[in-house]
Amino acid sequence: MHRGYFALWRKIEDHPFYTEPREFSKLEAWLDILMQAQHDVEPQRVVFGMKVLTCHYGECLKTIKTWSDRWRWSRAKVFRYLKLLKKMEQIDFKSETVTTRILVKNYSIYDPRRNAVETEVKRERNARETRVNTDNNDKNVKNTREGGLKRAKQIPSDFILSESMKQYALSKGIPTHQIESIFEQFVNHHKAKGSVMKDWAAAWRTWCLNEQKFGKVKGRVVDGSVKSHTVPKCQNCGMQADNVVPGAECPFCGQGA
Repeated sequence: MHRGYFALWRKIEDHPFYTEPREFSKLEAWLDILMQAQHDVEPQRVVFGMKVLTCHYGECLKTIKTWSDRWRWSRAKVFRYLKLLKKMEQIDFKSETVTTRILVKNYSIYDPRRNAVETEVKRERNARETRVNTDNNDKNVKNTREGGLKRAKQIPSDFILSESMKQYALSKGIPTHQIESIFEQFVNHHKAKGSVMKDWAAAWRTWCLNEQKFGKVKGRVVDGSVKSHTVPKCQNCGMQADNVVPGAECPFCGQGA
């Protein structure tokens, strides 16, 4: 199988072949979701009627009907397709009453900026390995403060979330609006335990990898909030949302809730 990337300009949506009236294939629908996703790391505020929502990196805010019109699919088929993508762990999605929020998982792998982040991380790792090898080979200064290996120490009081650390978290699929709170948990955890590390930036990268691996187990939701009330559930399709009304037509599957 061929590997590597090529750039797909979002302006392709203006191409006559793209605007040609047709029913989308599953691949075209997936590419459409990727192109519609928020690619700016800065959150954007979107107005829906009298409600303002915040769209974060890797998210889409569009109604099921909007996707239905774009792809020339029934709303029930759109809903089944989103459930398929969720089962494949490509996306998460939830109702926002006035629209549907889709989060593309690990969206950063489709973002060219991830290459720059990975290059910086590799450069830092290579520099550390070079320093360690130099210290190991220099017998005259092996056990001195000037030439010895880097000593483990507690997290510094002035340890801050740098831009490269933030970009690394983004590259591992952590939403922008959660990074600062996760960093605060990281610092408080290690201060409370009195942990000692030789490289706290590396410890942060390990923490991000664990967030990526165990985030679902911890119950983190897309927008970082947990609803305290009981959310209505469609008995037919199983979708839970505030705008599901028992006995009325389900806005997702189109059948009686």
